[in-house]
Amino acid sequence: MDCPDGLVFNMYLDRCDYTSERVHVGCESSPCQYGARCVDLDGDYKCECPNGFSGKDCEKAPDFCASNPCGSNGQCHSLPYNSPMPYYCTCFDNKAFGVSCDQDSEPNPCLDDESELEAFATQLDDAIYIHCNDYKMYLKYCPRPLVFSEKKQECQWADE
Repeated sequence: MDCPDGLVFNMYLDRCDYTSERVHVGCESSPCQYGARCVDLDGDYKCECPNGFSGKDCEKAPDFCASNPCGSNGQCHSLPYNSPMPYYCTCFDNKAFGVSCDQDSEPNPCLDDESELEAFATQLDDAIYIHCNDYKMYLKYCPRPLVFSEKKQECQWADE
């Protein structure tokens, strides 16, 4: 097949293209993100996104902080998709934290001058812990199936 100047015949696509190399099309290139299911279409693909996710490749994660779950007394912090929870709140000018800024929020352990620990277990989830940098707290998590050990100050297997 004759192609216009600057193009070559691509036998994989059965047309003139900028390259004659194999081009990954459809689900072969695993374009879908966040566990979305890929469906091959004629020369294209479609991602079936998990609830809340959007975009051609399901690349747009939901913004759990958009609904202002922390209220006027807190600041919302989004966590990565694979974390045990989608967000957390720092409340009352960094004096507490939780999934909302109400009576169930936990006190900031970083404000305890007597403690020599740098990280603290939480009641939120056994994999979630608070890491202190001076009086500032940062919520972190252990990858599943690990859990946080306050005694050892590290992530470990649940049965240890």
